[in-house]
Amino acid sequence: MSDVARVARMPLASIYQYFANRTALMQALSVRQLQAQQAELARVLATESLAENPEHVIDALIDASAAFMRDNPLYDEVWSGMQADRELKLIDIEDTRQTAELLLPALEELLPLAPSRRLRTVAVVLQLAVFGAVRFSLTEGAGIELGQMLVEVKLLVHQYFRALVAEYGSDR
Repeated sequence: MSDVARVARMPLASIYQYFANRTALMQALSVRQLQAQQAELARVLATESLAENPEHVIDALIDASAAFMRDNPLYDEVWSGMQADRELKLIDIEDTRQTAELLLPALEELLPLAPSRRLRTVAVVLQLAVFGAVRFSLTEGAGIELGQMLVEVKLLVHQYFRALVAEYGSDR
C-alpha cells in the first residue's frame, strides 16, 4: 500500500480511505480489468454471428483477448495477484463463469444440438486455452512470439470447432 501511495503521490492515509487493505485494492483492479475484457469480447460478438462466419469470429475473439492482455501490461500482475489470494481467486472463477455466459448464445447458435452443459464446458475450455497460451507468450522469457502463438491457438480452436460442428451442428 505504501508503494501505491508513493506512485499516486498521495498520503498513505488517503489510500486507506478508498481501500481497506491490499486485497480490497486488488479486488477493485481485478474487477475493473475483467469487466473491460468482457466488454471487448461482447463488442466482437455483437458485430458478427459465430454461426455465419465461425473462423472469422473465432479469430476476432482470440485477437481481441490477446490485444487486451498485451495492451494492459498490469493484467498479468493483477491476475497473478488474484491467484495468490483465495478471495480474489473466487472473483477470477466468477469472471470465467460470466464470460462463459457471454459466449453461450453464440455457441448455441453455432451448435444447436449440443446440450447446454456441454456448451458451458466448451466456453470455459476455450477461455482457459486461449488465456493460458497468450499469457505464456506474453510472459518474460517464454521465448514464443505472440504472433506465432496466435497462429497455433487459432489452428487449435478452429479444429476444435470443426469437431464440435460435426457432432452438434444443425440437422437441417
